[in-house]
Amino acid sequence: MIDKNKTKEQLIEELAELRKERDRAQQYLDIAEVMLVALNNKGEITLINKKGAAILGYEERELIGQNWFDTCLPTELRESVRDVYQQLMAGEIEPVEFYENSVLTKSGEERIITWHNTVLTDEAGHIISTLSSGQDITKRKKQEAELQKYRDHLEELVDSRTKELALTQDATILCLASLAETRDNETGRHILRTQHYLLALAKHLKKTDKYKGRLDDETIIRWYKSAPLHDVGKVGVPDYILLKPSHLTESEFNTMKDHARLGKEAIQSVTQMLGDNSFLNSAAEIAYTHHEKWDGTGYPRQLKGEDIPLSGRLMAVADVYDALVCKRCYKAPFSHEYAKDYLLQGKGGHFDPDIIDAFLVVEEMFQEIAAKYPD
Repeated sequence: MIDKNKTKEQLIEELAELRKERDRAQQYLDIAEVMLVALNNKGEITLINKKGAAILGYEERELIGQNWFDTCLPTELRESVRDVYQQLMAGEIEPVEFYENSVLTKSGEERIITWHNTVLTDEAGHIISTLSSGQDITKRKKQEAELQKYRDHLEELVDSRTKELALTQDATILCLASLAETRDNETGRHILRTQHYLLALAKHLKKTDKYKGRLDDETIIRWYKSAPLHDVGKVGVPDYILLKPSHLTESEFNTMKDHARLGKEAIQSVTQMLGDNSFLNSAAEIAYTHHEKWDGTGYPRQLKGEDIPLSGRLMAVADVYDALVCKRCYKAPFSHEYAKDYLLQGKGGHFDPDIIDAFLVVEEMFQEIAAKYPD
């Protein structure tokens, strides 16, 4: 309302001052590093600064009075965002302080804006308009997407390389083990059978109360994959002993027993070159201890009971079972029942009682394995 008591000069002076205030306010808006947008309750643009207009590709005057949703949002967002805004104006939902969405520029390009929103209310507390400050994060989002794409690509490369290395490792193991077997009277199928016997026993033990917290899948798979190297030390045993079709003399047997030490040392020599490796450590452990006996009468160190590593105790059962049911140059194959009786007689003597109990549970799997990988 105009004060009639003021002179014309005073009114002109006050108007000029108001214009200065408006211009100063506009300057503050224009130098802001963020876009500022005010909408009335119909969604019409009542204020936008130069930064906001520049991001959208317009002059400020082109946008004032335009409907924000129809002018500045991509087609697929217009109705959903308009509905939310109308609910906000009606007081049906609480205002959202921070969010981000795409906006549509005059040229049709989409930009991604992150918003900080404030609502303006009348004296009754009803929302009458919104004031939002926005920052253009399109470049950052693009960089993040490219970075994520690069990370995904690296993960794929690493995964591919890891699988390739694992396959190479498995192939190398089987190759080395097969070389040892070619000098023995056993076949390469012995390697496959014994590692599957070990796997069946270990998986069952993992389910028992005693070993539930002591065995995990990673360890079992490591033993399974390293099991084929259990007799790699036989490459150091002379052929006349390794291939002898009759019983060995005491001296010859002592030489044969040395294959456990030779196997461990051969594997450890690789470990020294490559550094500490859990897989090779397991392979060396199995090679060195699979001829130990539960009662301490085995070789090479006469270890007893649980002083013998579990991997070695498992391989002892797998190796002996396979030696019994398969043909050798010095004997005919025995039946499964014969091998089973032999293992039961060795329970607590040659073999860990827990592993023999596990064998009785999975013995059908042993027969299936033997049938699947015949000589």
